[in-house]
Amino acid sequence: MELIRASLTPFALPLVRSVKTGRETIDERRGILLEIGDSCGLKGWGEATPMDGFGTESFWEAWDCLVQFLPVLLEKEPGSIDRTVERFRVAFPAANAALSALDTALCDLSARQQGCSMATFLAGEFRTDARLTIKVNALLTAQDTAAIVAEAGEKFLQGFRTFKIKVGVLSVEEDLDRVGAVRKKLGDGVNIRLDANGAWTRDEAARALQALSSFDIEYIEQPLSAGDLQGSADLRGIQPVPLAADESVCSVEDMEKVLKYGAADYIILKPAAAGGPRMGMYMGKRAAGYAVPCVITTLMDGAVGRAMATHVAASLSFQQSCAAGLATGSLLSADLSGGLKVQDGKISLNEVKGLGVDIDPNQLAKVASAETTEFVR
Repeated sequence: MELIRASLTPFALPLVRSVKTGRETIDERRGILLEIGDSCGLKGWGEATPMDGFGTESFWEAWDCLVQFLPVLLEKEPGSIDRTVERFRVAFPAANAALSALDTALCDLSARQQGCSMATFLAGEFRTDARLTIKVNALLTAQDTAAIVAEAGEKFLQGFRTFKIKVGVLSVEEDLDRVGAVRKKLGDGVNIRLDANGAWTRDEAARALQALSSFDIEYIEQPLSAGDLQGSADLRGIQPVPLAADESVCSVEDMEKVLKYGAADYIILKPAAAGGPRMGMYMGKRAAGYAVPCVITTLMDGAVGRAMATHVAASLSFQQSCAAGLATGSLLSADLSGGLKVQDGKISLNEVKGLGVDIDPNQLAKVASAETTEFVR
């Protein structure tokens, strides 16, 4: 792989409306678009969109790491993706978002050079089977009960059959009203999953989950703080709702701790926070060794980051018995690209080359927060 150019473009993607979690209110997603190019004119894209609470570096830390590394990358002779990624990881061990951008761009370009999808490329590298259609969940963001019921109805008509609701922002009683109303609206033929983002104490979580269990909850993400693995393990034994570890899993080392503690029934795997597609694949295969399913999700990334996570989900087909958390593009009022399409609650990768996402310069200009920085060999 002979790389002759690269560029970095900072961007800011506003949300349609604020997303409130148990930790914060999110109004926009700020990140960096990486483009690399080879001597044949092919391009690969990567995205670093850090998020507080998921083990990533800050925006400026990611920017500085990429600015330092790209000139070195272009000066050296072409090497394998493994060696390049390892060089970056050694130089910048805490820069997972920047590493994700680099790994994604290299895998995207390699897949395009081979004329296949990134999912097929990753499946070949990791000896798995790629699936070309992935079920996805709908994230419901309304806080008011009537509004979230209306939102759920709209998503149901769009073909979604798995729904995710943020809890822990309001009181337990208000969350019970919201979840119960959505279950009543949608009936028993759909899955409802919850996400508390670590908002509850042990006592609050036990009380809430006992009550919520009557609504047939698929699982709840991070009911306790990320570091309380013993509490999560204990909580699994005293209430009937399956638990999923999310913020507790920011690295492969974190995941190993969660699995050894028996602190989760599911692993929520965010490849963008873990260090990119290759680390996502590795972690998915490791979790399979413990017979714990992974649910692949985004960091509410732009189109490039979402596409990367989708290809990882497709390549970990043996892990994907339930819907993935990949349909977050509708949360953004502006984006890097049109991205992969969600239709009838699914994403298809048929006839996709590389990521299946290309950047329109005019569209990028609308979300760019500063000028592009170019690197040339």
